[in-house]
Amino acid sequence: MEEVESKLDKNKEWQELKKACLIDLAKKTELNVVFGEGNLDSEIMIVGLRPSVYGGDKTLRPLIDSKSGKFMKEVFNSYNFNYEKIYRTNLVKFANSDNQKPSSEEIDECKIYLEKEIAIIRPKIILSLGGEVSAYFKGERYNIIFMNRNANKPFYYNDYIIIPTFHPSYILRGGGSNKSYDITVNLINEILKGGHKITMSKKSKTKEEGCDDVNTEADEKNVKKQKKYDDEVEKKIIALAKQSKTPSEISKEFNGHPAVPKIKRVLLAAGISVKKKE
Repeated sequence: MEEVESKLDKNKEWQELKKACLIDLAKKTELNVVFGEGNLDSEIMIVGLRPSVYGGDKTLRPLIDSKSGKFMKEVFNSYNFNYEKIYRTNLVKFANSDNQKPSSEEIDECKIYLEKEIAIIRPKIILSLGGEVSAYFKGERYNIIFMNRNANKPFYYNDYIIIPTFHPSYILRGGGSNKSYDITVNLINEILKGGHKITMSKKSKTKEEGCDDVNTEADEKNVKKQKKYDDEVEKKIIALAKQSKTPSEISKEFNGHPAVPKIKRVLLAAGISVKKKE
């Protein structure tokens, strides 16, 4: 009974926050205000920069119907996550007609709602998409090499684990490898299962003081190990495909991991036509 009441209280608090956000920010933009959505008890929260004028602004759903959202959904679902149940939101809650990056004033207007969303959801992991959002959580000034130094290197923001990852639009433009997202999702899995040890280099700071870097055990070694494993898996997938096995049959060889969508992506990237079940 207490658990049910707690969930009802959380939903009521979230609904009130959403209503306040929509009323407040509607005065500051001619476009739509797009609030977060997903499971309010999700252990994962994904934070993007702002809605796309071609995606979230039209559907009022963050990170789901844009090209970036569809890419994220494919990646997460291929690892047996239910992407639509992951809580998804943006730092800035409204689009820009020219799809430009937000100004510091827009971030200041919206960040209070993100902070309150985090306080309500209380996720274990926050996945920050792109340099601007990741720099916001890290309390640093964004520059063009920020993500090259910080991608897939977790740090604490108050009690929350932040995992910076390249924005999917950057990957889709050919700016980075799809493998970076495989590393990201594997890292999320390890943390949720308690297999990725995270220790603080010093006492965690408060929101006002900023955040601390996380020292992961043999971080660079783990990334190299993951890359080697991914390469071996891809080689085996390609070898099995050349034996005329279908993606479903290949997935069974791996006991369902990776799932069929992931296998299809590997084969398409290798220029191998996907064999359909006869």
